Amino acid sequence: KKIRENSEIIDLKKGEYVFQFHGESGALFFIEEGTVSLIFFGRNSIQYLPGQTFGEFGFFENQPRRCDAVVESETAKILKIPKESVQSLSSEDLLRLYEYVGKRVTGLLQGEDMYSHMEVLIVQDGGCAPGYDSVTSFLVQQFEGMGMGVYAAKEGFKSLVSGTHGDFVSLIWEKKAYQLYSLVPRIVFAPSLRDQRGASFRAERFPEFKSSQNQDKAVNCLRERGIKAVVAIGGNGTFMGAQALSNKMKDDKIQFFFIPATIDSDIYGTECIGEHTGVEMGAEKLRCYMGDARTHKRCYLVEMMGAEGGFHALHSAIGAGAALSVMPTSVLNLEKLSHQINEREDTVVAVAEGYGKHPPHDVEKRKEAGSASKFLHNQIKEAGLVNPSKRVIDEPFSRDIRGATPNNKDIFLSQIMAKKTLEMFLAGETNKMPTVNASIVDSIDFSEIKTDNNVHNYEVTLSDSLKVLT
Repeated sequence: KKIRENSEIIDLKKGEYVFQFHGESGALFFIEEGTVSLIFFGRNSIQYLPGQTFGEFGFFENQPRRCDAVVESETAKILKIPKESVQSLSSEDLLRLYEYVGKRVTGLLQGEDMYSHMEVLIVQDGGCAPGYDSVTSFLVQQFEGMGMGVYAAKEGFKSLVSGTHGDFVSLIWEKKAYQLYSLVPRIVFAPSLRDQRGASFRAERFPEFKSSQNQDKAVNCLRERGIKAVVAIGGNGTFMGAQALSNKMKDDKIQFFFIPATIDSDIYGTECIGEHTGVEMGAEKLRCYMGDARTHKRCYLVEMMGAEGGFHALHSAIGAGAALSVMPTSVLNLEKLSHQINEREDTVVAVAEGYGKHPPHDVEKRKEAGSASKFLHNQIKEAGLVNPSKRVIDEPFSRDIRGATPNNKDIFLSQIMAKKTLEMFLAGETNKMPTVNASIVDSIDFSEIKTDNNVHNYEVTLSDSLKVLT
């Protein structure tokens, strides 16, 4: 009551300033009605609600304001508390006030205010692919450029289920804003992610997210933080997770988007971030095996990515000039294949990891083999037609390509998809995936997305120089 007697009531409308960057300081503000956002270098960073205070640093420091404070609601009633108003307080009341303000400052430094309200949330999930962090970086650039705060779940969908402040990071593009926030925990400078290997904001796969109970926890997390847009990055599993959340939040005003990042290009209807680097690295990997096979007069069966479609194995084999690419659905003439291995001095075959998992192959034998390359090797052995003097080596599945540095093509694709995502958001669209085909930029509705980018038979024939596919 004593503070209020010596304070000023400010009535403001939407878009008006409580204070501005580099403005006069030395006062604390208490919101009686309405909402106020703090804007750091054009970025909407923290939102305050009725019953909350803001401006604590200025109250202590008497230094120019570090940001703008703007009214978000239609109207707002705010109590401006100058330092002079507390001089009449008793020592006991003064101690209580400073204890409160001290806790508020501590909360700011611990990020409690920043992570209680978030506008745009990025969720990386699924298996890693070159370009996850690239598109994340460009999304921050695009959305922050429109004055929006961008955040990421630390460990994909798992963080949404956990839902604590510590499960999120703040991504900042503007360097001055990043330096200003340097004391706040979990602040990431987004430009540094542009060429980053791997995916910085996910951990092991989280199959538990398939349960409706965990999805409900994620829904509550999104609602509590007032999130306006969710951008999920990944492959088919990530898409299904984003779609499940969207289906549960049809009556909410949250906009959902999905950006495909997958080495095997297993999202139909678009180029996928990571596929170009994947093919480049995969082809070089096969060239290395071809050099060794030529040196030692061997046959290598090299297992590569391709659980269903086989895009990666096929295009890597064609690019390298390997003798054959075996798709998940391929059926081989083992007699012809054995003859070719016998006749050739050296042979390298790319085998998609999904080969043998479905009929007409013996699915049980495929499980026993443990890998597609071993299964094919066993088939060749059982045929008993390869010359015993010819050394045939099966190379198991390797995940090294996932950690490759994204090439220029995937970085460019990341930029395009980030820009298109912002455009769809501003247009009020939701449940959309940006698409790029032969430089034509468009979008696909969630209901039209197919999670199996089947390769064309015409392309498969290009990889069969041995003429053994039936």
